Amino acid sequence: MSQMGKRRNNGLSNPQQVLNKARELYSQGRYGEALECHLWFHHNAIEHQPSLSAVRLSFALLAWAELASVFPPAKEALIEIRDQITQLLAVHPSFAMFQEVAALNEVLQEEAKTGIAFLALQHTHPQIARYCYDIAEKGLLSCQAVEVCSSYIPDSLARFTTIRSNRRLMLSYNPDEGEQEVAYRDVVETRYAEDAVRLINILLFNGRSADAEQIKELAIFETPSKNAREIISSASGKHTLDGRLEHFGG
Repeated sequence: MSQMGKRRNNGLSNPQQVLNKARELYSQGRYGEALECHLWFHHNAIEHQPSLSAVRLSFALLAWAELASVFPPAKEALIEIRDQITQLLAVHPSFAMFQEVAALNEVLQEEAKTGIAFLALQHTHPQIARYCYDIAEKGLLSCQAVEVCSSYIPDSLARFTTIRSNRRLMLSYNPDEGEQEVAYRDVVETRYAEDAVRLINILLFNGRSADAEQIKELAIFETPSKNAREIISSASGKHTLDGRLEHFGG
């Protein structure tokens, strides 16, 4: 763990306050202090408030990545943590560890590394890999492993149910009211739509058009977000093998 991650949280009383403080410091240009808050939150938030587990690997990492785009040490810290967890995953694999690796690779825009990690896990620990498939899907598409994806989706409705449940779980968390809440909901709805589109396109690519149409209807019905509905409606499966990555958005 980074030494900064071990420091006290500047006297703040709960993880949510630390996360809010990180964004405040970022807006003030106090990037080093903002990084300390992100590190503390990432390493300690769940211990203090388990309900923040989903936020820790989504909204919080997105805020950290925003900081990393203007402050190189923040990106270096993300990479350091990702590499440490990836090494541990190879020795003592677990769902939680793989989930963290996937989330870090996503904000670093290196999803193919998640696919590579999954394929290795599938070889050494197939049972654990089966539990990790849902969060490995985007990375597998980045590795052009579309057929592998289909092999993990014997029941497309069950896969969609997981996607829908993740959306509802994420929306059960409400950050402070105002612009932050709106931004959070937009992120959740967009991620939900992208997950649904990947599922639909995997099904279409593998000739499962009836399943794909059913999932598209259910996915659109689930969300009131106009943007999310438009994203889901765009899924068509009209792609060539060589062009599938652009189509999948993987």
